[in-house]
Amino acid sequence: MIVGRLFGWVLLLLGLAVLLRDVLVRLDTERWVPLAVGDVRGWSDGVPEIVLALWIAPPLIMLGAALMLVFRRHPQQPERRRRRRHRRGGLRDHPF
Repeated sequence: MIVGRLFGWVLLLLGLAVLLRDVLVRLDTERWVPLAVGDVRGWSDGVPEIVLALWIAPPLIMLGAALMLVFRRHPQQPERRRRRRHRRGGLRDHPF
């Protein structure tokens, strides 16, 4: 479970870093030029163009958040104690 949460945090932080990069490029150039999947090196072989044109930040953020949600910690439930039946009357051995 911790590996899933850790991987989720990494993906979430990568998505936020890409989003920050896109905002900084927007502020610097005054043009919206988001980082696409096709801009990542090594991803263009055999992948349809529609996939290469997708913005990469939202899928990373959503996948990271989903992994953290799936692998979240579940609260520990207190251990249930069994109640003992006490005999009444001490030395008597009655069936009821």
